[in-house]
Amino acid sequence: MAPVEFEGYSIEPVVHEEQGKYYTAGRISKSFDSGVKSQSFIRADTHTSRESAAEHAVQKAKQIIREQGDKLFRDE
Repeated sequence: MAPVEFEGYSIEPVVHEEQGKYYTAGRISKSFDSGVKSQSFIRADTHTSRESAAEHAVQKAKQIIREQGDKLFRDE
């Protein structure tokens, strides 16, 4: 799945497969004056298809962005 733009952030689903299960995971990035910052995430949610896991990753990333915004990058 191609990266998705959302409220100035780029969301890239990064699906992990293990023993036929696909885990929700992704990377959230944003450009700042100092450069591009990114943060990866992985959840315990599993899916039976790569597409379902990717779609869920985008939804989870949007939730993270709404809740944390730029604070997501505070440790960088």
